[in-house]
Amino acid sequence: MSGCTAVPRWTTAPQPGVGEHQTRIPTDLLEALHGLANTLKVPLSSVLLTAHAKVLGALSGDREVCTGYAVGARPPLPLRMTLGPSSWREALLATARAESEVLPRKEAHGHDLAREFETVFALAASGDGEPAEGIVLQVAFVRLDGLVLRLRYRTDALDADCAARIAGYHLTALSLIAADPDAEHARQTLLSAEELRFQLHGLAGPRRKLPDAQAHELFEERARTHPDAIAAVHGRRHVTYGELNARANRLGRALLARGLAREGVVGVVTERNVTVGNLVGVDQPLFQIVDTAAMWAELDVPEGELARIAVGQAVVLVLDGLGERELAGTIAYVAPAIDEHTRTARARVPLENPDGLLRANQFGQARIAVSRARQVPASASASPRAERRYGSWAKRSLPTGLRVLRSKVRISSAPPVSSVITMRSSATAVATTRAPVGTSAVTSAGLPSLRKRR
Repeated sequence: MSGCTAVPRWTTAPQPGVGEHQTRIPTDLLEALHGLANTLKVPLSSVLLTAHAKVLGALSGDREVCTGYAVGARPPLPLRMTLGPSSWREALLATARAESEVLPRKEAHGHDLAREFETVFALAASGDGEPAEGIVLQVAFVRLDGLVLRLRYRTDALDADCAARIAGYHLTALSLIAADPDAEHARQTLLSAEELRFQLHGLAGPRRKLPDAQAHELFEERARTHPDAIAAVHGRRHVTYGELNARANRLGRALLARGLAREGVVGVVTERNVTVGNLVGVDQPLFQIVDTAAMWAELDVPEGELARIAVGQAVVLVLDGLGERELAGTIAYVAPAIDEHTRTARARVPLENPDGLLRANQFGQARIAVSRARQVPASASASPRAERRYGSWAKRSLPTGLRVLRSKVRISSAPPVSSVITMRSSATAVATTRAPVGTSAVTSAGLPSLRKRR
């Protein structure tokens, strides 16, 4: 159909033939539409076209729609209209511009243009006769003692009930335009109250009570009652619930043997790449779980100071949110390359975080004692300082001939790779478990589960 809007096939019993549905436009609504058209200085046909475009957009789910446009007895021409996030007024003016551009082409048409689209918007006498070949739905506004909306449709694509609903959508769109032209049309529905109830409740199926249990408890119940049922498929490999539960229990016992207490926190979910209902593929990362008991402080060292920085140097950190508290560490890594934009190199300082005070993307300042280019009086550089190491205080002095290099610092949640667990899907499946960022990964009964961190 050359990119033109298709009509959904809404019939359970397709039959060859043509059906018809007529609805009269209420007089007060027609008067309001005439008044709006006069105010905006556009033809009434542009108002009717706007409603038709809105209905096509609702049926197809597309923002840009294409319909045949016919006036009088002339064959229809393709007309494209765009429904952006705008008001009815703006959509109407845009439709009027599109209509004015297609009108000069009404004489330059071919005999087979009707085959390019499935819908036709028609005015006046063009509403008579059967739809041309390829046309599924013909929407005509015919003057018969007022204005009548006449739908003619192929009965192998639509049935009478669906045609009546489509006519109702047009009337609703026209009523919404007349009621408040400045309302945002995307926030308004064309569904009647009865159809809305049917969509929300009639198609929802029977109500089911959700189990009062966590994911790992539901899994273990399934493994107990149906141990031989297939739990996962990867290629030609099939794993049953019993086998998967046994593997999880072995993992749990191994963690307990290494000192993990029951309900102990293994790591924190720092990245979630899946939501409920998503289709996930083989080897697609689902969650990233990080051990936050050890963090990194990342320093940006200026290019001119790199010769004075080395692995093993002491660093004192003062972080935002921790007041005047000072943390001590040593440089464990200096990047071999310099950032071409900032002209700095990245240095990392491992930090223990047993109480969880350090958080990813926390900022602060770092002080590093580096050699001076020239000596200074001892009295200027031998002042004692206090350093705090998680609750204990120790005094130290800066030796003569040293100066303090200050650098901005950022706490990173990316510890060594060995302590990052990236859960991957073993087979294509639909995600059904939520793991919010910031929750803890717990292995208390053998199978990893997800619970809120206290």
